[in-house]
This record gives sequence, C-alpha cells and structure tokens, in this order.
Amino acid sequence: MYKPLIVTIFVAALLPLSARAADRECHCGLRADVALDGDAVELRGDDGVYRLEGDRLIHDGREVRLDARQHAAVADYRRGMQSLVPQVSGIALDGAMLGLEAMTMTFAALGNDPDDLHKYERRSEKLGEKIHARFNGRELRRDRLGAYGDDNELDAEISDMAEDFAADISGSVTSLVFTALIHPGRIEARADATERLVEQRIQPKADALEARAEPLCEEFARLDALEPLIGIDAITQHDAGGDAHAHRHGFTLSF
Repeated sequence: MYKPLIVTIFVAALLPLSARAADRECHCGLRADVALDGDAVELRGDDGVYRLEGDRLIHDGREVRLDARQHAAVADYRRGMQSLVPQVSGIALDGAMLGLEAMTMTFAALGNDPDDLHKYERRSEKLGEKIHARFNGRELRRDRLGAYGDDNELDAEISDMAEDFAADISGSVTSLVFTALIHPGRIEARADATERLVEQRIQPKADALEARAEPLCEEFARLDALEPLIGIDAITQHDAGGDAHAHRHGFTLSF
C-alpha cells in the first residue's frame, strides 16, 4: 500500500542530483575554472592562468612558444571549449530547475498546508533566479563553492530549503500514514496519482537531460587527449570505481 508513496518521495529526492542512470557511466571533471571571454578561453587553476586566443597560448601573461601541431591543437581545444561550456552550463541549469520543480510538485501532492506550499513556491522562484544567474553559459567552475562569494550563499540557501522541505514533508507523510490506517483506499489513490504526475512531468525532462549530456562525454575525452600536446591540465576523467575524494574537488558531470 505504501510503495507508490515511497517511490514518489525517492524520485523527487534523486532528480535534483542527476538524470536517470545510463547504461554506461561517465565522470568528467575540471581542475581549473573555465571562462569564455569573447572568442578566447581562460583556464584558471593552481598552475596559473592560461589564455587561448585563436591558435595562441598565453600563460600568466606570457605567450608560450608552440610548434605547428601545438598551434592547431590550441585552436581545436579553444573551439571545443567554446561549444562545451554553454552546453554543460545549460544542462546544469535545467537539472537544478528540474530538481526545484520536483520538490515543489511533491510537496503540492503530499503536503497538507496550502500556506507551506505557497512558501515553497516563492522560495523556489527566488532560488531559480539565483540559479539562472549562476549558470550563465559563459563559465564553469572547478569547485562547487569556488572562489565566488555568492556561491556560499546560494549553497546555504539550497541546503536550508532542502532541510525545511524534509522536515515539513516528513510531518505530512506521518499524517498520511495515519490516514492510511483509517482510509487505505484514499491514500493509495493519492499516492498513485502523485507517482503518475511525477513520471509524466519530470521523467521525460530527466530523459531529455540525459540525452543532452551523453555526447558531452566524448567531447570531454577528446579535449582531454589534446591537453598533453598543449601542455595544460584542466580536464580530468574518473572511472566508476575512481577515488570518491577526487570527485569532491572539482566540477563533475556524471551520468
């Protein structure tokens, strides 16, 4: 009797983190912040600032001498990043907004207080505005919090909202369980309807996100293969059994 209800809660909890798991796993991360500056690309990491302009490579303000193969690799890498950054940023933005949608939808279906629902709708709207500003399509940051003041505030806001949501929804679920003891058919129908709603509205969007993310793995791998020739190290790839500690220290696109 309680299975649909449990499934709904877990679907809503997991969607903000990633799209559905694919048959193959891909973990790509960054060791440097990547920023697009017009047609140029800047990489800011522990080894300084690299700037790629046309087929030229500039390290901390000084141009690096390159041979013909390296010049071609720099131009290829720069074009690849110009295409990759807005795509990854867009997926991150849409994934975050999908998580907010799933959270609000779940609370609307399982919550018992309209005022609480309006409260979460308002918080989600304000948080969505900040998320749009954060994922602007022109940069990717290696650290989740990074060296940017607004990220600490945004991260705290997301954590606070998730904690409040968990506390409020747990009270509603407890109430629903007691209701189920008295009116089992009513709670079963409500849970089934909620699960169907999540599947119909959220799952297709999650599938679309996954489809957009899959080709990016190959592009990350291609650019990573160019880095030794150029003399930079901004991209890292992890296998499924890789060190979890490494994942915590960089932006990671995982599916």
